[in-house]
Parts: sequence; structure tokens; C-alpha cells
Amino acid sequence: MITKKFKYSFPHKKKFIIAFIIFLTGSVSMCLSAQSITQSVANKPAETESFWLWNFLGRLHPGMVHFPVGLILIAAIFELFTLKNFNSKLRPGINLLVIAGALSAVVSAVLGLLLARNGDYGKNILAIHQWAGIATACLGGLAVFFLLRIRSRKLPGLLKTYRGILFFTAVGVSVAGHFGGSLTHGSDYLSETFPWSEDYKPV
Repeated sequence: MITKKFKYSFPHKKKFIIAFIIFLTGSVSMCLSAQSITQSVANKPAETESFWLWNFLGRLHPGMVHFPVGLILIAAIFELFTLKNFNSKLRPGINLLVIAGALSAVVSAVLGLLLARNGDYGKNILAIHQWAGIATACLGGLAVFFLLRIRSRKLPGLLKTYRGILFFTAVGVSVAGHFGGSLTHGSDYLSETFPWSEDYKPV
């Protein structure tokens, strides 16, 4: 049974859900548009410098990207403690983490696409990182959508769907984070610490 406490946290649930769907749709469209622009720019010789604001916003990506990584992973871990009791004391915190994580994932994806326009990165690793980030943003939005549906309309049948999407989102953000680290630190950044690895470099 859904507790009444949540009702006071979202006094305009329907408006919030509609606004979030519009925001998510617009954000995904922006991501896809930025991706197509990035590809077209990459295939053309540089003729003019990029607009300074896009360059500035793109460079905020390395800092911004830590928010969805931390928020979504913590939300998924806390969700494991509520498998037997959805309305546990952790629920308000989990709700906040999921919503904040999804929103920051969308913002990080857009900033990352702006950064990729002017960066000289490995194409294969960059492609995996980009699409994992976009997938994380989309999955995070879906997790929020199903979470709000469960809370506002008391639909426990969607609980497994919500949790499955949340856990896939956690996997997606982990993959995106790993390949993002490979772009900045090199693909052997972790493996070079293992003695049995071919990339091992003793300190």
C-alpha cells in the first residue's frame, strides 16, 4: 500500500509527470540532434572555430558526469534494501536520488556531445561512451516515469519493470563511466595495476 506521506511531496503529480515527459522527449531529441551534428562536423574539415559557449559548456562534462554516476549507483544499491518492503524508510531518499540522477544524466549527455565536437578522442571508445551515456539518460528517464506511475496511481504491477530499468540504468552508467575514464586516462589505466596483466607497470 502506498503511504500518504508521498502525496505531500508531489502536490502536482500529474503536472510534474507531463513536464518530465516533455523534458525527457526534448532532451533525447537534443542528444540525437547533437550526435548527428557531431558526426557531420567530424566528416568536414574545420573552417571556423566553434562558438565559445558550446566549448565552455562541453568542458563542464567531466565534472557534471560524476553526479549521475554517484546518484544512480547509490539509488540502485539502496533499492536492493527495499526488495521486501517498497515503502521502507529509504524510499523518499531513493526517489530523490533516481530523479536527480536521471536529470543529471540527461544534462551530462548533452554536455558530453558538445565536448566531443572539439575533442580528439579515440573513435571506437568515444562511440561506446557516447551511446552508453545516451542510453543511461533514456533509461533513467524511464525509471523516473515508472516510479512516479507507481507512486501516484498505486500500480504495484509496474514495480518489477521500474526496478529492472533502474538496475539496467546503473549498468549503463557504469559502462559509460568506465569508457569515459578510458578516454581520459587510457584504456590500460586499471589493467596496468594487476601483476598478471600484460599492461602491468610496477610503481
